[in-house]
Amino acid sequence: MNRILYLHGFASSSDSTKAKLFRAFMQKNKKFVVLVPDLPNNLVGWSDVIENLVKQYAPVAFVGSSLGGFYASYYARRFGTIDILLNPAVLPAQGMKVYLGNNKNYSTNEEFELTNAEIEHLAKMEKNIG
Repeated sequence: MNRILYLHGFASSSDSTKAKLFRAFMQKNKKFVVLVPDLPNNLVGWSDVIENLVKQYAPVAFVGSSLGGFYASYYARRFGTIDILLNPAVLPAQGMKVYLGNNKNYSTNEEFELTNAEIEHLAKMEKNIG
């Protein structure tokens, strides 16, 4: 079975409208299974979750929205798959600085802190996306 990995945006979840619409649309096509993980509120943790899912499921494509679009692009290039991007964050290390400090997940209402280490993680990813 071909698997597609859908990556939601920053401070969101698998319960986002775009994730639900994409999964519902793709359920009509029996050739694909869409995986929509709840990514953690830590951006380094996103990479850990995505890499574990790639090892476990070997997705044929990455779909991502906003910051998930940046991660989808990065991992599609890294693993030689297709990426489909919905309003992707481009060069997010700079743009995400406005979120440094305390934040709230829009879907779960969980509070979390965005750190400089996470911004540096994004910057390293940007350099390797080429």
